[in-house]
Amino acid sequence: VYRGGAVWLANLERMNVRNNFFDRNLAPQGSGVFVASSAAASVHNNSFAHTFNAALIGSVSTEAVRIQGQANPTACANNIIIYHQVGVVGDGGILAWAGSNDFWRVGVCLRGLRNAGGNNLNLNPLFAVFNVNGVGGNARHLQPGSPAAGRADPRYSPPKDIDTDPRDSL
Repeated sequence: VYRGGAVWLANLERMNVRNNFFDRNLAPQGSGVFVASSAAASVHNNSFAHTFNAALIGSVSTEAVRIQGQANPTACANNIIIYHQVGVVGDGGILAWAGSNDFWRVGVCLRGLRNAGGNNLNLNPLFAVFNVNGVGGNARHLQPGSPAAGRADPRYSPPKDIDTDPRDSL
C-alpha cells in the first residue's frame, strides 16, 4: 500500500474505518491507518497488531493510527492496539479524540493530540486463538473475561460486531 499503511485517508470529506483486524501491516510510514490533509475520520472498533515501517529493516512495530497535517476532528475509539511503539499519534496538536481504547504492550499510548480522551485501558485484551477450517492462528475474538469486552463507548459502536453479529447491549 502506498506510504501510509493498510488504510490511507486524504482529502476526503468523511470516512469511517471500523470493524477491521490489521495484523502485520507493512508500510513505508508505518501506520495501520493514516489520516492526512483535510480528511475527517472515525477510526473505531478495530484491532491493530504489529504495524511495521517498511523503510526500517528489522523495525519494531511503529504506530497503529497516525493523524497528520490539517486533519479535521477525528475520533479514534474502541480500538484494541497491541505490540506497537506508539498507539495513536498526531503531528502537533491535532484535534482528535482518542478514548475507550485498549493499549497492550504499547510504548506510548497517545502522542501529539490536543484531546487525548479517556477511559483507555492498558490490559491484555485476551484474544482467543482458534482454528478456522483446520488452520490455526485466527485471533479476531476476545476470550470470556476480557477486560476490553463491554467497555466500548456507545457513540462509536456500530450495531454489529466484526462477524456481523448484533452487539451485546452495553
